This record gives sequence, structure tokens and C-alpha cells, in this order.
Amino acid sequence: MMKLFNVLLCVSLVFSAELLSIENESIAFTQVYKLVESVNGDVYLITDTGTWLLNNDKLTRIDAPSNIGMVSINAKPYKAVIAKANTESKSLWQQFVGVSYILLVVIFVGIYLYYQSALNKRRRAYYERMKIQQQVLSISSLATGDEVLDCDIANNTINRINKNATIGLSDKVYFQSEDFIETLHPDDKSVFLAHFESLMQGGKNNYEIEYRILCKDRDWIWLVERGCVIERDDKGKAKRLVSSMRDISSIKQEHENLVRLISELEHRLKNAEAALNN
Repeated sequence: MMKLFNVLLCVSLVFSAELLSIENESIAFTQVYKLVESVNGDVYLITDTGTWLLNNDKLTRIDAPSNIGMVSINAKPYKAVIAKANTESKSLWQQFVGVSYILLVVIFVGIYLYYQSALNKRRRAYYERMKIQQQVLSISSLATGDEVLDCDIANNTINRINKNATIGLSDKVYFQSEDFIETLHPDDKSVFLAHFESLMQGGKNNYEIEYRILCKDRDWIWLVERGCVIERDDKGKAKRLVSSMRDISSIKQEHENLVRLISELEHRLKNAEAALNN
């Protein structure tokens, strides 16, 4: 009789344990909404039945009602649900990062295009102003008959505006080149070279010089050149120079005629005074 009682007691204990397990499992969750990791590394699950603490293979409900008390269950049956929630959480984070990256790229591209457009507008406006200024300069050069020289000294190139046909210098003839120096009058060559050497090495920016060159019809003509150094390098050497060149041969000829006339008048006056004294 005693053995039968012990058997019945064991069966009742096992049955009670199963009932308790079923009760515990009945309060478990079926869906995980969010995984939250604390500063100390604890992982909390926000589920459809409440909040659970995941500790290794153990789940503990931390917001259970007071009449139920602290409930702990095995986490293994819920690994699939937890893994799905973790994957969805990572997927959402990856989507957020991807969208944020795309937004940043769009913002930077928009800023770049805006500034590029503004820069292009400024560049076009600058070129328009330069074009108008060049047209005004060309018209004024035509009106005065001056030839304007834009000299890039660093690259030994020259741009001629209102090219003077009388002078007849080609674009290849540069004022520092041997071809140009050969066209200078022997009496003006040393003065010209000394003047420009001082100008190139850091002298005055503005200058005016008169000299004679041999024109295309092999005759000497007088030129007056007025210019300005508009750009120098760090060492003070001239990099760019703009000047105007005018043929003053007729003025020089009139001056020589005037000097000759004055000399002749003075000579006649002396002869007249000598005749009167005799």
C-alpha cells in the first residue's frame, strides 16, 4: 500500500511540473517587436506579451504582473523568433544607413551643381565683360591708330589688336626676340634693351619709350610705346605686359622740318645782322 502511495505521489509531482511548464509556456511570446541592447550588454526583447531579458539561453520576464511573479523560461524554442527580429532590426538599420547615404550624396551633388552653376554664370559674365572691353579697346585703337600689344612674357607669346600694317611686324616677332632686336635702329638698340631689362627685373610698371625700327618696306619709322606691367611673379619679374604702339614718324618729320626751318631762319637773321653792321 505504501509503495502504491509513493508511485501516485511521484506521478502527481511530474504532472504538476508539466502543468507548471505549460503555464509558463502559455505566457511566452509569439512575436518580437524590437531588440534593445543596454550599455552593460544586456539584451531586452519587447514582445507581444511584455518585456523579456535575454541572458544566454534563459528568458526572464521583467514586467510580469505581481500575481504571477518572475517568470523564467528556456530561450531555445524562441531562437528563431529572436533571430528574425534581429535580422529585421539590422535590415531596418541598413535601410536607414542606405537612405541617409543617398540623401547625403544628393545634398552634396546639389550643392556642387549649385556652386558650379554660380561659377559658370560668373565666368560667363567675366568673359562677356572682357569681350566688351576688348571691343571698346579695338574701337578706340582704330580711332587713334594705335596697335595694342598683350604680351605673355612667361610663354613668349603676344596678341596684337588693331595690327598696324605700316609697321608690318608678324605675330612671331616678339620684343625680346632676336628678330625684333634686329629691326631696331643701331642708335636706339642699347637704350631700348637697357630700358626693358630694368622694366622686366622689377623697375617701374608704367613706361614710355620712343625708338626706331625697320619696317617692311625697309625704311626707318619712329614709334612711341606706352605700356604697363600688369602681372609679376613672386620674385618681381614681369609676367604680363600690355602696351600701345603708335607710328610717330610724321610727327618726328615735322619736328625735324621745324628744327631745320628755325636753324635756317637763325642763319638768315645772322646774315642780315652782319649785312646791316657792314
